[in-house]
Amino acid sequence: MRFLEHAISNDPASPRRKNGLQRAEVRKLLDAECEFHVRLAIILKLTTAARATAALELTWDRVDFERAQVNLRTGSGTGKGRAVVPMNDSLRKAPTEARDAALTDYVVEWGCKPLKSIKKGFARAVRNAGLEDV
Repeated sequence: MRFLEHAISNDPASPRRKNGLQRAEVRKLLDAECEFHVRLAIILKLTTAARATAALELTWDRVDFERAQVNLRTGSGTGKGRAVVPMNDSLRKAPTEARDAALTDYVVEWGCKPLKSIKKGFARAVRNAGLEDV
């Protein structure tokens, strides 16, 4: 199963993976030691196919537990073509745990602030998972 079409990187010169992460690699990444907010961002990205910015900009008012969907759109919805995606069991569990501890309007937060990037935390999780070229 391919979750990602290419390596997660904003650097156009970085080498790209020919295939996305395999199921075993995803399991290793999710089982790797990392901070809660990094794991939450990874789960959001994998289960919604959201880009990093969309996942980090997600606010609680766009997570609808009753309808079991996540609205990745921002503003009037006329700009970027972001989706409204259904929640699967993995996506429902992670934000539910985070909502109980939330200190801001943002789903992914650290130190009472929304995050601009999880590059360092993601790299640490990849290293801890023993993965390469991700």
